[in-house]
Amino acid sequence: MPTFPNFAYETVARQDGSGELAYKVLPGPANGGSIPFVMITGLAASGLVDWFPMVEYLSKFRTILVMDNRGIGRSSSKDEETPLTVTQHVKDIDQLVRLVGWKEIDLLGFSMGGSIVQGVLAEGLLGSMDLSFKVRRVILASTAARFSSELGLDSHPEWDALFKPSPDPEERVAVAKQLIQEDYDPAFCEDSANQPLLGKRAVEYGYVSRPGGVVREQLRMAHGSSFLDMLPKIPESIGVLSLHGSLDQTVSQEHQLRIISSIKHAQSLTFPCGHSWFDYFGEEHWAQVIGNFLDGVA
Repeated sequence: MPTFPNFAYETVARQDGSGELAYKVLPGPANGGSIPFVMITGLAASGLVDWFPMVEYLSKFRTILVMDNRGIGRSSSKDEETPLTVTQHVKDIDQLVRLVGWKEIDLLGFSMGGSIVQGVLAEGLLGSMDLSFKVRRVILASTAARFSSELGLDSHPEWDALFKPSPDPEERVAVAKQLIQEDYDPAFCEDSANQPLLGKRAVEYGYVSRPGGVVREQLRMAHGSSFLDMLPKIPESIGVLSLHGSLDQTVSQEHQLRIISSIKHAQSLTFPCGHSWFDYFGEEHWAQVIGNFLDGVA
């Protein structure tokens, strides 16, 4: 039976007593290199599984922290039905960054993780939380400032497979083979060269803990979050890159347009890929794209 993740990681009790946070720090170059980079993943996703193998290649150039969001994967929750908030997730990030001792970070938020990263910015800008770190640069990847226009709890029958997962991991793998089609574009899914990757992703989905109650509450959290009023307040001192796939079937490209129209100094990049952008083009491509932005290369 597969076990994920299949490498060492750390856990720490969440400050609110609701469970544990599982995370891994991937050390960068021996000379220290760049500002540490924290990557936050999306709905039902495991940062300790789904970011790989890309994140291993990125760690050749910078120190990286990846984590499982509360209730997912190895970040266990005592109550999987408890309501979730962006603020809770911001506090989780703050706890881990404080734990590893970083005073300044770069951030990437993918999909729902983009809402969490926008929450970090909101807390810092509005001063409602005493964050232990400063944010230097932010990447908002395949995300939205407000999801409620697209995501609904009752209008999508396919959510049932997420909310009521089978106890049999092999059945979950079979379901995942259908679900993950939405994370890519049709041509990608039909290409025989991509079948090993898609099969691997389906197995990872089936064998990583993604409780239905947690996924439902994640969706409610994303559905109820809006940062449209906050985005124009992001100072130019915080660099922002909006990254989106033109073939994204999950979060349409119109959401990128809202983000870049609200943050006047934001940079934007669009690629011919689906929602799971990190599985396209190869690790070297994304190392260059991300590195160029974080390191200030035009």
